[in-house]
Amino acid sequence: MAASETPFPIPSNGPIDCVAHCDMARLEETLSKFGAHVVNLDGSRVIDQATLFDAFATLLHREESPLTKWAALQDLLHQAVIDAGVSPVVLVWEHADRLVAADLELFLNATSLLAGLVNTARTVDEIDLYIFLTGDTNGYPRLEDRTE
Repeated sequence: MAASETPFPIPSNGPIDCVAHCDMARLEETLSKFGAHVVNLDGSRVIDQATLFDAFATLLHREESPLTKWAALQDLLHQAVIDAGVSPVVLVWEHADRLVAADLELFLNATSLLAGLVNTARTVDEIDLYIFLTGDTNGYPRLEDRTE
């Protein structure tokens, strides 16, 4: 399950990239052609820590065991990346801009956790992990506007 030697098809600006939500279909098509294992986090109702943890619990199929601690979330996400058994793995957090508008500090905590997860996956586990956040505001560029 070594990291991919094929260059990633979308220019990356760091461990987490932003894309306009209107480009979701194109993003998913590009990632599918690349052979990535893609999972989607529905952020459409995420406005606070409880709804954020609920969204991740749904993604991880842990609805019966609610998440309440950041460390537990980090451990479960890390194990899910390992358990995917493939590389690359891509997490697409749809409508991430909703949490930005509702609670910027919480959004920064969540993206910090995700950036750490990318670093661990790539350096320790040798798994290419990519994270994309989608949104409808100016901070989420169109795919065709991205440059290398």
